[in-house]
Amino acid sequence: PRSSTWIFIDVSYPRNRQFDPPTGRGETVLKLHFAPNSRAGRIVWLFEELGLEYTSVQRIELLMDNMNLKPEDRKVVGPAREAAKEAKEQGKGSEGIFCGAAIELSDGTIVTGKNSIYMHAASSLILNAVKQVADIPDKIHVLSESIIKAIRNLDKNILNKKSGSLDLEEILIALSISATTNPTAQIALEHLELLKNCEVHMTHIPTPGDEEGLRKLGVNLTTDPNFSSNSLFVS
Repeated sequence: PRSSTWIFIDVSYPRNRQFDPPTGRGETVLKLHFAPNSRAGRIVWLFEELGLEYTSVQRIELLMDNMNLKPEDRKVVGPAREAAKEAKEQGKGSEGIFCGAAIELSDGTIVTGKNSIYMHAASSLILNAVKQVADIPDKIHVLSESIIKAIRNLDKNILNKKSGSLDLEEILIALSISATTNPTAQIALEHLELLKNCEVHMTHIPTPGDEEGLRKLGVNLTTDPNFSSNSLFVS
């Protein structure tokens, strides 16, 4: 028989955060199986028998090392990091932060997104991805510039947010409203469900609005341990 270890990951919190056993409240869970007599299994057993504390991330790193796995084995990691590099080279980004994101669609196609003063990398990624699955030409915008400007004005001048860059939840709401008058936005909205269970990687920890939007879309998310804002607290 094989033993199982439950490891909980929440990318929006510090690396040393501890997690409780399954509660059924929708936590992101990675269930790892390994043979009890394997090297990885013996090391984890030793930690537990000695009562030594070690974080979930350390446990994952231990198991990955023993299985000769590395983050770059995920197909979306390299493209996401390359997108962030391109954002910096092209002078995009926002407030000196250059974020990249990548998604692997069901047919194996890799789509990327970058952050800008207008929207977060996650927002750009999902718009680009849904255009790909819906066969919407790249030159056609599913959201009008006037709508984006109106939301940015609300964020900065009325809600007094530090950044006017739109997160994923704001973009999804804007897309649903636009769908009432814009046929292209309606097509994009109808194809969002095709992104469920797709693999996503981001070079920076998502903001609450991005994380919640990605969770609701049902994608499998990993991130690099970089903050997406110069502010300690992100709204």
